[in-house]
Order: sequence, then C-alpha cells, then structure tokens
Amino acid sequence: MIVARVYRVLLRLYPAEHRQVFGTEMIGVFERAAADQRGLVTYVRFAVSELWGVIRGAAAERMHTRRAAVPAASGPPADLAAAEQRVTALVNRTIHAIAHHDFETARLCSREEIVEREKLRVLQEGYRTGDSQ
Repeated sequence: MIVARVYRVLLRLYPAEHRQVFGTEMIGVFERAAADQRGLVTYVRFAVSELWGVIRGAAAERMHTRRAAVPAASGPPADLAAAEQRVTALVNRTIHAIAHHDFETARLCSREEIVEREKLRVLQEGYRTGDSQ
C-alpha cells in the first residue's frame, strides 16, 4: 500500500526517541485501521486524516521536545513565594478590615504582617535575593 509507505516516511518527522518508543505501535495501529476502511471515499478520508495527523503530531512533538530542552525561568523558591503570599494576604486583610471599620482586626493583621515581613526578610537574605516588599 502506497499510503502505508507514505505514513512510514512521515513518521521520520518525529524525533528519533519518539519513533523508537512508539513507531512500531503507530504503524501497527495505522495498518489495522486502514484494513478496516470500506469504500474508496472512506479510505481516502481516512488516509488524508491520518497523514495530516502524523504531520501535526510530529510538529507538536518536536515543539514539546524543544520546550523541554529549554530550561524554564525559575521563580522564587516555594517557601519564599509562600512567605510573600502571606504578607500580601495580610495587607489585603488589613485594607479590608479598615474599609469595613473593623479596626481591631486591622490592628491584629498589621501586627501579624510585621512578623511575616520579618520572616520574609530572613528568607530573602538566606536566598540572597535582596528583594523586599
């Protein structure tokens, strides 16, 4: 079958590692599905769909492989990010309490914010980020 040969050639568009892991299975599935097609129009639709799918799949896999190879921009460590979030949450709670004339809660949040900011400062010094809020 010429379509099966074209399919095998198009599989070469996939990265070698992908072909090694999935190539034989992909060919087998294609051949079984092709054998199940009845009628010329149905077979042509199937062939066009599968061949286009191989091209799209190979392009997607290559893009995925490239993205995985590029190191992601690392954000702050989890504990540092969590400390920053706690400070932000306390500031927001203080603002909300003041806006609703709940000054006792605002004072408590403000005191807690001071403690959390100090923890954040110590963490930042530990990571040598030098960032402060």
